[in-house]
Amino acid sequence: MRKKLSLYLIVLALLSLLVSQAALAEGDGTVTWDKWTANNGGWKIEGYVNADGKSNPITAYAAVDQNGPLVTVEWTVQFIEHTFSLGPAAGVHIMADASDPTKANSYLIFQDNGFIRLYRGTGSQLAKNGDFPATAADGDQFTYKVEFNTKTGAMKIYRDNQLFGEWTDPNPLTSGKYLILRTNGTIASFKEVKVSNQ
Repeated sequence: MRKKLSLYLIVLALLSLLVSQAALAEGDGTVTWDKWTANNGGWKIEGYVNADGKSNPITAYAAVDQNGPLVTVEWTVQFIEHTFSLGPAAGVHIMADASDPTKANSYLIFQDNGFIRLYRGTGSQLAKNGDFPATAADGDQFTYKVEFNTKTGAMKIYRDNQLFGEWTDPNPLTSGKYLILRTNGTIASFKEVKVSNQ
C-alpha cells in the first residue's frame, strides 16, 4: 500500500511539474498552431506545414502584435521539397499591417537556395533591400531570428545564431499586427514561431 501511495505521489509530482512547464511555455511568445489561418495553398496548420510545392506564393497568417521599440521574431523552418527554380524558398513577413501579403506593408525575410533576402513590402510591391549569401537545400533545417528597432529602423538577421545581415530602414514601420508565413514552390515545415516586444 505504501509503495502504491509513494508511486502515486511521484506521478502526481511529475504531472504537476509538466503542467507548470507547459504554463510557462505558453507565456514565452510562441505563436501556437491554432492561431494560424491559411490564405491559400495546402497548409496543414497543425504543424505549420505547407504541403503545396508548386504554387507561388503560398501564405498563412497569425494576428500577432509587434509594437517594439525592439521587436524580435524567431522561427525554425525545415525545407522538405521544392519545384521552384531558386528553391527551396520560404520565409516570414514581419510587422505586417494586413493578413494578405499582397495588401500589406511589411518586411519579408526569405531564404532561397543561395541567399537570405530582405524585402520591404508596400501593398503588392516588394522592394529588395538585401541579399545575404547563405545556402539552403531540401532536408535542411534552420532557425532564423530578426531583431528590429522600430525607432531607428535598424534590423539584424540571424540564422542559427550567426549574424547574416543588417539593414536600416530610413522610414521604419513602427508596428505590425500580423506575421505571414510564405513559401514559393516549396514544401516546408515551420515551427517554434516566437515574437517578443521590448
